[in-house]
Amino acid sequence: MSTKGFGYILFFFIVFQSSLFAKDLPTCYSVQLLSSKKKIIPTKKYPSTSKVFFIHGIYTLRDGCFDSMKEAKKHYKKLKKQFKNSILVSTYKFRFKKDYLHSENKLTLDAKNMQQRSSAEKKCLKKPQQYPWELIHSKELQSVIDTNEFKTFTPPKIFQDKGEYTQKNFKVSNNIFYFYINPYVAFYQGQESTDKPKLQGDIEKITLGMQWLYRINPYWNFYTDTRLISYRNYKNSLEKKDFVLDIKELYLQSDLLFQNQANLLIGRKNIYDSRSWYYHAPLDTLKIFNKHDLFLYELYAGTRLNSNIVIEGTSSSNKHNLKNIKFVIAHLSYEYFKANKTEFFGIYENTDTIEQRELYWLGLRFIGYLPFSQYNLQYWLDLSKVQGDINKEIFPNDIDGYAYDIGFKYTFNSLSDMVAFSYAYGSGGNKLYTQPYLTNNKSDFLQRHLYFRHYGSFLDPELSNMKIASLYYSHLFQNKQSFLIALHNYKQDTASYIQYFTSRFTLQPNGKSTDIGNEIDCIYGIYYQKEYDLRTIFSYFFGGNAFDTVTTKKDGLYGQINFRYFW
Repeated sequence: MSTKGFGYILFFFIVFQSSLFAKDLPTCYSVQLLSSKKKIIPTKKYPSTSKVFFIHGIYTLRDGCFDSMKEAKKHYKKLKKQFKNSILVSTYKFRFKKDYLHSENKLTLDAKNMQQRSSAEKKCLKKPQQYPWELIHSKELQSVIDTNEFKTFTPPKIFQDKGEYTQKNFKVSNNIFYFYINPYVAFYQGQESTDKPKLQGDIEKITLGMQWLYRINPYWNFYTDTRLISYRNYKNSLEKKDFVLDIKELYLQSDLLFQNQANLLIGRKNIYDSRSWYYHAPLDTLKIFNKHDLFLYELYAGTRLNSNIVIEGTSSSNKHNLKNIKFVIAHLSYEYFKANKTEFFGIYENTDTIEQRELYWLGLRFIGYLPFSQYNLQYWLDLSKVQGDINKEIFPNDIDGYAYDIGFKYTFNSLSDMVAFSYAYGSGGNKLYTQPYLTNNKSDFLQRHLYFRHYGSFLDPELSNMKIASLYYSHLFQNKQSFLIALHNYKQDTASYIQYFTSRFTLQPNGKSTDIGNEIDCIYGIYYQKEYDLRTIFSYFFGGNAFDTVTTKKDGLYGQINFRYFW
């Protein structure tokens, strides 16, 4: 695709996004006194001005609606003396209007209205008219409607104690420990040729870890995820064993500083964007960011002080050793319409490896829901441009390429089935594009809690001199178990006998055909937060014409079992 075509795509999405623009709903600060899975009945001990709401399937009791954080803090300090578990939240003003009914009552009235349809209407219609409340599960509808409900002053879910997770109570502890054990097994059978040994191997890994959150005060939190890892890696008759201490995360983070407009984080943090397309890596960083606003920003700068563990063929976050990497990241996000965002990315990356990379990326992301789809049809578009240098002995030309990833995801009204399609392009030839070392194309964007590499688990390519068409189908069982099947088709942008930044399980192509091949991935997962989770993956790769004459066996397969148990 030409640069002109790239510009047409950008222009179309800017126009499309502008057409969705609407006025933002006004918000205010409130004090949340109580939240519970069970219905809350206010008693005399609570302020007479407090109101009960039903949000995300949870009942909450809130008091006050203040325009400024200063006023809210004064009210919060008064109530905190009597209600120890109260917290500050940001919410919508319309909730506190006298005529506002929280979603449970509203849906009850809607159901009654539906039952009171006239018999004439039923007789006249061949098919009964379908009302919105008949098409969407009420609790899930409320979850979608409240997507923009600002997060409360509580730690992220992975930090919450078991009482909150099981929803028996909602107390926040100041000192939370979790221990976990994580056995992992993987195997692969790659391509083979007459003059090279078959690419094959297996990996066994066991991890014993500890996650610890310490809330120093209402404004500062300390968190660490520290692990002992023992692994064996067998590859092409070569065996490697090791036992290492790995600090995945260790950082100090603020909350509510400058009314949440300039928070700080310092230490090692696993940073990522929502699709892991620009960055996803545990790095030593200084981060400045804001929270609870329609306009959000994140600024990162740092390095990686020691080597990260890279084991070929595993679910390790990154395929490259990031030690001594230098990076600066700017991420801006604006939610201009309900659940629709425009995001900007700027990334500088300098690596002191044999490749000696010094690269700059500029990127845009448009993501949200089509307005006529009742939040069933989601879209995304990522656009990226890279420039810079890589070791001239490897890349004689300057790096100056572009890439995009466009896709749609449709969730059926049952909310248990999903289909998605995406097309990704990374330029090749003299306009070669490469993704940052900081990323891994692995996220749960398509199916929550089901992390997988969305460009394929076997080939696992970076988007460089590549065209990737992907089709996904997922089924969710009782909100805890999920199954996903993915089909991928790979083609080179420019036929080349070198395919950079791709799988360790394939040989280099013949340079005559662009047909790299196809892959099918089957992924099954179980997720019980802070109890246990399981993920199994099986992938089969069908080699294309690009491997004719250079391989005697073009196909390959990969499988893994990854289990984690908490206590």
